[in-house]
Amino acid sequence: MCQGPTLEERTRCAAGAAIEFAVAASRVQNEELRSASLQLMHEGLAAWEEHGKHCALCMLEALQSAAAAGSYAMHDALWMLQQLAERSASSKSWILCGRGVEVVHCA
Repeated sequence: MCQGPTLEERTRCAAGAAIEFAVAASRVQNEELRSASLQLMHEGLAAWEEHGKHCALCMLEALQSAAAAGSYAMHDALWMLQQLAERSASSKSWILCGRGVEVVHCA
């Protein structure tokens, strides 16, 4: 189990373990084990992608309600959306599909 004092460290550990598993799974010679391992990776990847999409949409919702919460909340929500969009093409796509331009403009 990934342990560490921060959520960031635990996240990096879990992501790193998933990457290493994917690399190893692609090199397994036994076809049955390779097939089962790759299926696990596809399922895990789908879950990570769905979670990432959920996070991006959650930040859009936070931005929509941030105006009532004050300028710090709005700043933080905008900053998080910017970080997601700059660092991940998938996140940028999810933000755009979630009407991100409209939400940011209305904020």
